[in-house]
Amino acid sequence: MRKQYLSLVAILAISFSGCSDSKSSLTQTPNINKLSFSPVELSTTDEQKKVMRVSDKLTVTYSDNSTKEYSLSYKVLAKMGDKIGSGTMGLMTDKNGDAILKADGSEDISDGPDGNSLIHVGDKDYLITHMEERPGELYHTEVKVENDTLKAVDTKPVDLSAMGGTIINCASTKTAYGSHLGGEEDYSLNTRYADKNSPFYADCALDGSGKDVSGESNYFCSYVDGMKKYLGDNNIDKNNGYNGDSFSP
Repeated sequence: MRKQYLSLVAILAISFSGCSDSKSSLTQTPNINKLSFSPVELSTTDEQKKVMRVSDKLTVTYSDNSTKEYSLSYKVLAKMGDKIGSGTMGLMTDKNGDAILKADGSEDISDGPDGNSLIHVGDKDYLITHMEERPGELYHTEVKVENDTLKAVDTKPVDLSAMGGTIINCASTKTAYGSHLGGEEDYSLNTRYADKNSPFYADCALDGSGKDVSGESNYFCSYVDGMKKYLGDNNIDKNNGYNGDSFSP
């Protein structure tokens, strides 16, 4: 399985303060007019194509036309499967918070981290991370700065059981209110694949493989199998629109 990483391209703390005395009380700190990054050239070698490359310099231009430069570098914050505090980053869990297992009995670790939001709550900071999986998963990772470097302190899945779980958690952003906003990328969980009278009907094996009865991989079938594992719903009936005790497409 290819390794997946979460990172912040750079951690840059810029603080401005004015010393207040009889001589400088009227002196104003210049405002930031522009932020510019040095360009990143296109990869020309196989080695360059295999690594994360980022701009190596940020230039801040102020209202008094002065400038200041900051060096930037790529730092790995965490990768899928890392033990962070009391949790494991990217571990797929069911509605009870228990690990979802693969067919071979091993824990299912996501290889699809996607949207991230860095959220400040009280005196702490958290990284909210989407797992673009079936079922969906969100991870809540506490982070803090130690020795000028951002460090992951603890991680745990967000409890989504009250809404029956999510699926294919894709893009996200931080809102103007400081909260996390994320979206599902639901492109195949459609009732046209569940209706036996539909020409698009998918005849799923429902064996946890995400395949149809002919052994072909099928997105709809993988959605149903994933939510079956998450909900623990063993009564999904493909002859009745793939409805179950708690699942319905």
